[in-house]
Amino acid sequence: MSDDKPKTTHPSNGCVSGDHKRQKIGANDIDVSINSGYRKSLDQLADWYSSGVKPTGDELNTEDIRVIDKPFKVISFDEFIDSHEFLKRLKQDINQLDLNVKNNDLYRLRQSVDLNNIKSGTIGQLCELMAKQVKPFVERLTNLSLNDNIALTVSRYEQNDYLLCHDDDVMSEDQMDGRRVAFILYLVPDWKTSDGGLLDLYDSNENGEPSEIVASVAPKWNRFAFFEVNPITWHQVSEVVSDSKTRLSVHGWFHGVPLERPNRYVEPQISTDAATEVPLEVVKSWINPIYLQDSTQCEIQSRFEDLSEIVLQDFFNGDKYQELARALSDSEAIVWKYNKPPNMRRYETAVVSSCPAIVLEAYELFRSDAMFLILSNLTGLKLHELAVNNGSDDDEDDSDDSSEGNPRCRGEIRRWSHSCYTLIHDNSAELSEKAALDVVIHFNCDNEFDRENGGFISYIARGEDEELLTIDPFSNNLNIVFRDTKTARFVKYINNKCVDTVGRDWKGIGKGLERR
Repeated sequence: MSDDKPKTTHPSNGCVSGDHKRQKIGANDIDVSINSGYRKSLDQLADWYSSGVKPTGDELNTEDIRVIDKPFKVISFDEFIDSHEFLKRLKQDINQLDLNVKNNDLYRLRQSVDLNNIKSGTIGQLCELMAKQVKPFVERLTNLSLNDNIALTVSRYEQNDYLLCHDDDVMSEDQMDGRRVAFILYLVPDWKTSDGGLLDLYDSNENGEPSEIVASVAPKWNRFAFFEVNPITWHQVSEVVSDSKTRLSVHGWFHGVPLERPNRYVEPQISTDAATEVPLEVVKSWINPIYLQDSTQCEIQSRFEDLSEIVLQDFFNGDKYQELARALSDSEAIVWKYNKPPNMRRYETAVVSSCPAIVLEAYELFRSDAMFLILSNLTGLKLHELAVNNGSDDDEDDSDDSSEGNPRCRGEIRRWSHSCYTLIHDNSAELSEKAALDVVIHFNCDNEFDRENGGFISYIARGEDEELLTIDPFSNNLNIVFRDTKTARFVKYINNKCVDTVGRDWKGIGKGLERR
């Protein structure tokens, strides 16, 4: 075989005859096809896929094939395309595309338009290959009937890019067409698990929500993998941590008649607590006296009524803040548990009963009647019957406000570190809330903060990408935000660079005050 002729790798131990003719795809000068060893062994592969029993004998080399049965069936084929020369040129052509930056609560990556819009060159050949060979191949293995709708795009993940937990279960607006098979073809350099970018697979709990990562598929040059899409095919692309490698892939979905979708699990409403009593001397020992002055509260209230948010620096007295920050950072007694499921959130919360006395005192202060009064005076919201108001609320608002005299709150002590985040999710308990006042204070965030590392709180208009407000975590800053029913929030995924810059973690006492 001459060096200028594309070479073919057969995974089939010589079962393909030397005179077997490949189907030529496209009009270019490269003859490209699915690896003939796989095409010739379709019956065996289909039996393996359906039964889970690995075939024996020499007819099929199974070293390049992997079938994952749990948490859901995924199959991968190495050396899937028979022409490496074609793949090299395909990668060159892909690298000439203008990719769009995609960056929101769920992901950070670069992605192309639908490749079906490109009719020529190696990309056009690939689209033809997917329609004429790969779709029938997948249909035979899965015994599914797929239509001609094939979505095909390129994604490029560089250092710190990721795609968080999701299920791919999407159907058309008329519910007549749905994603039935998800697939990916990797075009990566030599790749190690430590480089990140793995296709992680989650098992599901009794509610059909994702739980833990139990299997993964690593990127590899010319590796093709697919799985049948259903409401529990939870997966993610883990963060790429390599600073020198790019995770490049062509991926998409084959479509067909959608599965009947069960009702999604909806989180129960989060319980709220009534205000507690805290002695006045305790309040004064904690809060910077400037924020207890009538004139300061009046000025802050006026600004808050204009902006619906404000940041109060040095909110706690210095000695109290330092003692609390040390306790949150150094105490080995605090029990931290992860708050999930990962399709909605991943961060740690403290078991309140395990916290040292200084932490408990701060937690009770946030839930106290005195704090409700202070927040009322700072914001003008009717969270306490003794609140001083600038008179900006009109009589109609007074008559419609059912929350007066019945303040309620809920709160958490959270720890944030690498790979923590929250997502905007239609079925999360927070999105079912009425308007609320978000009150958050951070600790141990003393190094320079870089938004490129994540960890900030982003407020957006629901159903839109418009960012309304961004809150960076700075020590001893009290952030107060009025969140109405048209506003959602998330904490941006914290990438691995935070270990080198901000530090390993920071803690925040978060509190929501609902107007009920």
